[in-house]
Amino acid sequence: MATTEITINDVVLTVEYTYNKAYRGQRDSLGGISGAGPPIEPDEPASIDIESITAVGDIADFISDKMIEKIEEKIMEGMENE
Repeated sequence: MATTEITINDVVLTVEYTYNKAYRGQRDSLGGISGAGPPIEPDEPASIDIESITAVGDIADFISDKMIEKIEEKIMEGMENE
């Protein structure tokens, strides 16, 4: 796992991720040359799996309307319990 920091709209995001290298699928032989023929398995492109994201700064622009509604509901629940 790796970690990087990126800044978007003045918000610093710390991202933990796993990088998956590109993978060339197995190939059949062609004219006696191993791996020179047609694919047996598909190639896999490189990819990133995000493990976690933490933020420092105002992240309101990154949150969906549905998530904001859930946050408001949780705040209201807390107010009702006081």
